[in-house]
Formats: sequence, structure tokens, C-alpha cells
Amino acid sequence: MAAWIEVLTALTAGSDVPLRGTIQEVRVQSAAGSFTGGFAYSGQPPMMVVPGHGCRVWRHGNKIRVENIDGNPIFVSDGVRARDFTGRSDRPLVGLPDRVIYLGPGQFLLHRRTTAEWTGNDFAQPVGDVEVAEFAGRHCWTVQLAPPEGKPYPLRIWVDVDSGQMLGYLVEEVGEGSQFVDLAVGETLDEGLFV
Repeated sequence: MAAWIEVLTALTAGSDVPLRGTIQEVRVQSAAGSFTGGFAYSGQPPMMVVPGHGCRVWRHGNKIRVENIDGNPIFVSDGVRARDFTGRSDRPLVGLPDRVIYLGPGQFLLHRRTTAEWTGNDFAQPVGDVEVAEFAGRHCWTVQLAPPEGKPYPLRIWVDVDSGQMLGYLVEEVGEGSQFVDLAVGETLDEGLFV
């Protein structure tokens, strides 16, 4: 059995193994939308990546490509520049990767949470033991995380043992979350995907 610190280390400092897959939302048909809050920022406005209820993803280190299920690009970053294609696809909005905010059902699967984000109480502390399970065809750790004040249920996550990538999460009591499907980890990705 793994200790939480081992899982936490993998989540924050995981390897730069390339991966590709599709993120699908898991949701009870009658459930309302997940993101209803707002946020604040200072300085230059952030670039927001909101892929909706499903997307295709390619990641290698700090490079990422996110497409709609139909193959149209939503967001592409080579690790130096970020490009948002949600407006005019022939003239994407260009910005810095550190100004990107990921929102929507797949946000935790698209972007690694920083060490600082794991120090708070917003689904950052384990409830119970870390277990081992197969998920998305991969050898994973799974654990429930305690909810912050004001949220009633814990969040179960699945973390790939080899890459440290979160592959899925689910609020089991209400049947809502997101997960990778048709996942490939470790195959060579064409650098042209990220430019």
C-alpha cells in the first residue's frame, strides 16, 4: 500500500511522459452544471480554457493541445506561448502559459495542480487509505479527498502510478466527475501538435 506522500509527490512532480486521450464527463443526467462560481485576477486578463463536456488531449511536459471531440483546436501551448482558438480559429488569442486558467469538468485532468494548491483544504487531504486499482487501463492509486467547508461529499481520484497523471475523479455520492478514456501513455508525440 502506498502512502499519501508518495501519491502527492507523483501528482506534483510527476514525470514528463507524453500522453494522449479523450476526457469524458461522468454525470447523472439530471445534475446541474458544475462551475457556478467566479474568480478574480490582477494585471493582464487570464486566458481561460473551457473545453466543455469532452475533449481530446495531447500532453508532453508543459506542452499541451486540447481539441473538441470533432477535432477543432480549443487550446494549444508549446510551453512558451499559449493559443486560445475559441474565438476566431484563424486568429487565436495568444498569451503566456502562466496566465492560463482551466475551467470545466476536465480541469484537473488537463492541468497539474501546483504544490501550493495541495496545501489547502480544497480536496487536498486524504480520507482513508490509498488503494491500488486499474483505471483507464492503467495501474493506479485511488484515494478519497476530504471536501472543503461548504461541500458535502469527498472526491475520489485515480492517479497513474507510472506518470503521476490524474486519470479521473468522481464524487461517488452523486455520480459526477471526469475521466480519461482511450488513453495512451509514453508513446512519441509529433512536436507539430503543440505549435
